[in-house]
Amino acid sequence: MDTKTCPTCSIELTTENSYRRQQGKPRCKKCFSARRIIDFIRRKIWAVELMGGKCVDCQRVYPYQVFSFHHLNPSEKDHDWRTLKKQSDETVKRELAKCVMLCMNCHAIRHIDHSKDPVKIMETSERRPKEPKHGLASTYNHHKCRCDDCTEAHKTKLYAYRQSKVVGAQGIEPCSTA
Repeated sequence: MDTKTCPTCSIELTTENSYRRQQGKPRCKKCFSARRIIDFIRRKIWAVELMGGKCVDCQRVYPYQVFSFHHLNPSEKDHDWRTLKKQSDETVKRELAKCVMLCMNCHAIRHIDHSKDPVKIMETSERRPKEPKHGLASTYNHHKCRCDDCTEAHKTKLYAYRQSKVVGAQGIEPCSTA
């Protein structure tokens, strides 16, 4: 029986450590994954060089990892980068023709939705902080309210908490407060 070995690491290939259907030379799963990552990096570097190697907005040159491809018209988008990196060079070129290359900061700036800006929402909002509800232990603790109702609620909750600790520690029934 003819045994196959991985051309990269020379281990014997089995059904557990290799993929059944591979084009080209069969490799173990570890070497196959490493090869795919290298191919994806090469494709990204090629695309960055094809697009000019610098951010369209800020005109700065960065390492390839910093760049992303922004579709000028999202409705024309046929592929995203995760699937595009597996396509032919011609398919990639057609898709990149619909894009501009931006650094991560400039890409984030292009995607800001100014209508959801929290500062503007707070400035235009007429909502005021709600008055805390009285008679709750949380109002006593978090809002520092010391009215009679909140103080009584705090004492009741504290008493119940202490009784649960006594019951848990000693295994006795709590006494009634009536």
